[in-house]
Amino acid sequence: MRPSVSHIVPTPLLRYFAGLTRAALDRLYADGWTCQGLLRALPPVARLYALRLACAQGDVPVAVVDAWKQSDRNTANTKHDQALQVLERLQLLDKSIMAGGGDSWRLHRCFAKQLLDGLCIGGVLDAKSEHGSGTLEAHGEAGSSAVPTLPQLERHACATWERVMQSIIAPPELDIDLTMDYESATMQELLIEADLLRYAPVTGTEADYDGSLPPRFAMSRLAPRYLLQPTHVQVWRLVRAYMALSEKGAPGTQHGVLCFLMRLGLLRLGRAYRMDDSALDDAQRRTLADMSLLGLVLRPEESPELYYATPLCQHLLSSSHGAGATTSGSAAAQPHAGGGRASNGGGGDDGEGGGFVVLETNFRLYAYTSSTLQARVLGSFTRLEYLLPDLVVGSLTRESIHQAVDAGVSATEIVKFLERNAHPRMQRQTPVLPETVINQLHLWAKEKQRIQYTKAKIYEKFSSEAEFLAAEAYAKDNRVHLWSRCADVAADSVLAVRSDAHERMKSFLRGK
Repeated sequence: MRPSVSHIVPTPLLRYFAGLTRAALDRLYADGWTCQGLLRALPPVARLYALRLACAQGDVPVAVVDAWKQSDRNTANTKHDQALQVLERLQLLDKSIMAGGGDSWRLHRCFAKQLLDGLCIGGVLDAKSEHGSGTLEAHGEAGSSAVPTLPQLERHACATWERVMQSIIAPPELDIDLTMDYESATMQELLIEADLLRYAPVTGTEADYDGSLPPRFAMSRLAPRYLLQPTHVQVWRLVRAYMALSEKGAPGTQHGVLCFLMRLGLLRLGRAYRMDDSALDDAQRRTLADMSLLGLVLRPEESPELYYATPLCQHLLSSSHGAGATTSGSAAAQPHAGGGRASNGGGGDDGEGGGFVVLETNFRLYAYTSSTLQARVLGSFTRLEYLLPDLVVGSLTRESIHQAVDAGVSATEIVKFLERNAHPRMQRQTPVLPETVINQLHLWAKEKQRIQYTKAKIYEKFSSEAEFLAAEAYAKDNRVHLWSRCADVAADSVLAVRSDAHERMKSFLRGK
């Protein structure tokens, strides 16, 4: 049985590329920005193999590629096989038969050419057009305004991303403008496309929204789980929704938007770029303006002709899929929050050791954060007790975990969230979280799975014991039996069967 795409290609970016057609990939692999960004997102071994195959500039025997394994250990074999499978899923590898016999691997021709060009000229970012009118580094070149520092970019990204996440938890009544490439759109429409918001009933009935009254929004079933996910997963979900929304309005724009987003993920932090760069077309400039509303780009009000990439851009090409970025309010915008104290909503990010959550063996939870958003996210599975200026105190309880499970969040997702955002001092211990607490969380979550609800029909007041036993046997033979109780008095016996078998049971009982 062939492994699933999500098992072989676990990151959102690579999984998205693996789902594209060969024709779409051929177009993308002709773009230098896309190739360099994709190379950066590949797992380390797959990245090494891609570079070696590109330098080979032709067919490489399979036996030679197999000899690249460092040893015969199981770990080396596994990493080798996974690297080749990733490249195959992305359709970067083509297998052919050599003239002298034997199989060979060849890297995608366009992809290999772009990699070689990048190696020869120093990469796409160092191209002449980028050093010319494309970027500005000196204060004098950037204009009279001061160039934002990295902490300022982080704070901006954090604050902007937190507003987006807040619009999921507490959707505003008024639409937030989001200018799209094809027509004016709203942030709510983007979140609906990402399946994070839904139209809420505007009356007492559950009728679908028909547009006759001002729309009201509510969180979707997926939203609570989304808020607990790593930042690179969150960013890519919104980016994919943005591409889908733009494609609906102007078919054929998805390719251009994707190429530009790959370029955006390669921009250098702290360097100014010009909006009037000749390498950008009008559609890409409008896309750039949209990304500033998501916190991926900073456009200073005093210098609107310039833009700066923020740390959130790095998540477009993120290859972390384990204990990676923090989530929601922390949103990759605070990777360097010192001492675990989250500023403007954040804990650590990508294993930088800036976590903000302390969990004790008595189920007590302390979160060093001043973010209202983080408090709300914690409140989705925690009983909050105190909200202090820089500290949130709560407890994990049976009721709070049941509430989270009812909202669609699993115990495993809660544990991963706590591990990613654990305080640096907790990160140094093994295991990171108290085992007794984790085991109890899973037990509480399983309590919600002990009972399965099935629509049923109840039969009682049987005329005789023989009639009850015959009906029970018929239900079991037809695999519709749910529960039964045989009493000493036939009239007190009860039989429960699936509701969709009611007509068959009635016909059988009438025949008896």
